[in-house]
Formats: sequence, structure tokens, C-alpha cells
Amino acid sequence: MLVKADLLEVQTLKDNRKQLFAVLLIVTAILTPDPTPFSMLLMSIPFYLLYEVTIQILSRVKKERDPYDYILERGVNASRELLEREQIEENVELV
Repeated sequence: MLVKADLLEVQTLKDNRKQLFAVLLIVTAILTPDPTPFSMLLMSIPFYLLYEVTIQILSRVKKERDPYDYILERGVNASRELLEREQIEENVELV
């Protein structure tokens, strides 16, 4: 939802992979009842895989343009053209 609302970029998620993995290791070290690193890794790997799957899904969703974007773009361009015509007509009347 944050990517769709343009509050978060997919590239930001991709760039912060190392930091996320370090934070995941720290959090899973705290949450695991067993003090062995093996159980910590067993708990952190699914979270990291979920993060990677999320990046892949968001990349594909972001590539697909919303059909309303095209309509909005055409409306903005039409408004710009109308404003330019009005400015040209005002300039012609002043001369």
C-alpha cells in the first residue's frame, strides 16, 4: 500500500536489504528460546524470504500502470493546451 501511494519506493526496499537482514538476525536472536545460532537462522530465513517475495510482487505491480493514470495524464495535457491557447489569445488582444 505504501508503494502504491508513492510513500515508499521499491528501490528503497532493495537498497536496504543488508540492514533488514541484520535487524532480522537481532530480532530473531531475542525471540528464539534456544540460544543456538541454528534456531535463530531457522527463524530469520522465512522472514527474509517473505521480504524478497514482497519486493518481487511490488516490482511487478509498480510496472503495471493504473488505467486511470492514462486518463489523468490526458486531462492534464488538455488543460495545459487550453491554458496556453488562452495566454496566446490574451497576448494577441494586447497587441
